[in-house]
Amino acid sequence: MENAYINNIYLVTNNLEDIIQSVEQNAVDFKYYSGSFENFQKDSRNHEIREQDKFVFINDLIIIEKEFYTDSVTKTKKKEFLTRMDIDYPHFLFLVRNHNKKDNISLDYYDDDFYYFLSNEEKESKTLKINSYFFELLFKCIVNRKSVHYYIVNSFENIVESVIISRQKKKIESLYKNLEALSKIDVLTKVLNRRAFFEAMELEKKRTERAHRRLAEAPQLDSGIGVFKKFYGRFSCVMIDIDNFKRVNDTYGHLVGDKVLKALGRLFNSHSLFREDDIIGRYGGEEFVIILPETNAELAKIPAERFRRTVKALEFDTEKGPFSVTISTGISEYRAGDKTCEAILKRADEALLHAKAHGKDTIVCYEDIENGK
Repeated sequence: MENAYINNIYLVTNNLEDIIQSVEQNAVDFKYYSGSFENFQKDSRNHEIREQDKFVFINDLIIIEKEFYTDSVTKTKKKEFLTRMDIDYPHFLFLVRNHNKKDNISLDYYDDDFYYFLSNEEKESKTLKINSYFFELLFKCIVNRKSVHYYIVNSFENIVESVIISRQKKKIESLYKNLEALSKIDVLTKVLNRRAFFEAMELEKKRTERAHRRLAEAPQLDSGIGVFKKFYGRFSCVMIDIDNFKRVNDTYGHLVGDKVLKALGRLFNSHSLFREDDIIGRYGGEEFVIILPETNAELAKIPAERFRRTVKALEFDTEKGPFSVTISTGISEYRAGDKTCEAILKRADEALLHAKAHGKDTIVCYEDIENGK
């Protein structure tokens, strides 16, 4: 019976011996079984049904006297009873003899249980008013309620599954973002590593090139254009190197050298000396490089000088005594003719070498060298 409903009626005859015949007569259109509670505990008939028939739903209705089921059957026996009958989702039709309800109220239900209140007439005649049509309607009600039950359960499972999947997805995305962020950060100094810095610098170069094109395509502006051009369509590159860093490593050890690099990293990440949107990376060894968006070379000297003074004021304690370091700085400004980021970095590096060759602990701007300053 593929995709069919199997409607089973089980009559537990304990205390219902007087109305067995009435139930049997009205259950002819359904799979009907009757027997005492004890016999059903031993009966494997329902197992046989489930082995023989292929189905989607089986509807099991157990008819039992309410007083007997409540008062005479222990919880253990109930469990054994249902387990032996292999009923996963049972529906009970409790026949109630002793009640205070009016005779015109014959059927009631609560949760998955139905209650049929025998009228005085039924008690005396031993003939139930229920008929085959009554059972048909009862099973339709069971099907509908079971469908609603499964719909709610399945919907809840789908919602829970969806929530779990959504949470897992967010967790994976978060972990991926963290992993991606970690792959861009220099482990020691917590600024961008060389590869990530070049990627960020390339983006800033493209942004600045777009700004240049907009300025060229824009109509003539008023006298404020001069001030505007000091910022828009510009960026500067600041290259920093720790003076005599090899001597620090040779004298105090590489662990102390790492301590110096970490200290500079903390200063960079504090955003108190450079802006939050400035791009800071470790160029290699003891060299750092900073991109200052919308900043010309002259203005780039201001945060560079602030950083130079702060680093010089740092003091590092060691077993051999305290010491301090200085830095040399080279600055170069982006030019419209620069085809690569390396061109800008090359000028900044030349300015840095000039600072190293002229006393160190100083700032040199490549544009100043060109202008003979």
